[in-house]
Formats: sequence, C-alpha cells, structure tokens
Amino acid sequence: NIFFLSSDLAASGRLVLRHACRGNQITPSYDPSIDLAVTCLYMFKYDSTHGRYHGECAKEKAIFLLMGHCTYGMKPAEIPWGDAGAVYVVESTGVFLSVEKASSHIQGGAKRVVVSAPSPDAPMFVMGVNEDKYDPSSMTIVSNASCTTNCLAPLAKVIHDNFGIEEALMVSAGMVKTVDGPLSPKNIIPASTGAAKAVAKSSPSLTGNYADIKEAVKKAVVSSDFIGDTHSSIFDAGAGISLNDNFVKLISWYDNEFGYSHRVADLLLYMHSKE
Repeated sequence: NIFFLSSDLAASGRLVLRHACRGNQITPSYDPSIDLAVTCLYMFKYDSTHGRYHGECAKEKAIFLLMGHCTYGMKPAEIPWGDAGAVYVVESTGVFLSVEKASSHIQGGAKRVVVSAPSPDAPMFVMGVNEDKYDPSSMTIVSNASCTTNCLAPLAKVIHDNFGIEEALMVSAGMVKTVDGPLSPKNIIPASTGAAKAVAKSSPSLTGNYADIKEAVKKAVVSSDFIGDTHSSIFDAGAGISLNDNFVKLISWYDNEFGYSHRVADLLLYMHSKE
C-alpha cells in the first residue's frame, strides 16, 4: 500500500481518492476551501457523472476521520503532511503548479509531490509514453501533465514511432461550462489547451512537428459511452478519414476526469516502485 494524501477534493482529487480506496489504501485528504466533515463526505460519495461510491462504510469513516485531523489553511507548508505519515501528496488544487510553489508541501513533511496539471517547470510524465525518464534521486516534484495530454501523447507516440509525424494539428472538444454563458450550448466556443506543448515535453522527438494506445473501438459511439472509462486514450477506428497517404484525421475519446485520475494513481505506483 502507498500512503498518500490529496491536497484538494475537486473532481480529480475525489476520483484519485476513490481509486485509491478500491486498492485498500487509507488515504486522507485536504481541501482548504470546504468543510471536511460534511461537504467532503457528500462530494466523495455522490457524483452526478460517475455515480455513487459503493465502498465499505467503515473504510469511508476511517478515511474521513483521518481527514478530520488535517488542518485548514491556504498555505501548503502549514499542512501537517509529515504528522499524517504522508509520503506522496497529489497537488490537485490547480494553484501550486510550479516547483517552487509545490515544494511547500515538502516543507509540510511530504516526501514527493505529484501535480495533477501541467507545470511550467516540473518534469512532466505521461504513463505509457515517458515514465521511464523518472529519476527518484533528483525528482521530488513531478507533473502528470493534463487530461488532454494523456489522451494525445499516447496516440501521437504510436503514430510517430510507426509512421513518423511531419506536422500535426490538434482539436479538443469538451462539454460547455455554465460560466461560459447562457447561450454557449448553441455555439462552438474556442478554448485554450496546453496539450500540444506538453506532448513535446513528454515526447521530445515530436518537438516542432506538430502513449501506447490503451484501447480501440470500431463501433459507432458517442461521448457518453466513455463515462467511467479508465483508459487514457480510446482510438476510434471508424471515425477517422484519410485525405492521402500523408494527411489523416484521427479521433480519440477520453473521460477527462476518470481516465486521468487513474493515470495519477498509476504514476504514484510507478514512483513507489522506483524507491
């Protein structure tokens, strides 16, 4: 078992926690913005997208009892990770992304930190693509990149390794956020993504041009068919088109929360295996 803590119970933090619980890992968590005793338990147990958590009640109580021992605060250095016995901290607030900021968790007693978002300067890893580059002797703060990077990088790696990529253009389509406006569901809205830059970091051979694919489908599918799918990237063999031998369009699906949270857990396990 790996003893780790999540620094936030937003979507990715909750799902990493759920996944860890299924592996019999008692995992405290911490969120500086919400009431631990009531809100955390409710948010952990009930999820409108991914359904209820059906784990044992005793385990849930143990988890949130431990959570209750964590203190509130907006400064990671003041969180008593060491007192809780944490080895790894999953930094999932989306705030402390740089090595300098994420290192505050180390000051609190944690041994290593995995940032569940792209980092401007921390080593970035995508499972199935470049995790073999992880060096425990020099890396205490690492990034699991973004959910979109975890979908794109395996696909790009397979294509580049087998055929070579000269140029590439990526389009990511996602659900509409309420804050984007009341009429946004009627429009296609541009949004930014750092996946292309992150892929170049995880696969240096793709830098300027533009990992194993976990699953492939050949049926007519829609986005809701992949809710709760743990794969990083699901290649849709029936959706792509080829203009010529060198110009193709490829489609790959992913549950941006569920699949990604499993890769965070996989990275933790991989790091633990290298200790």
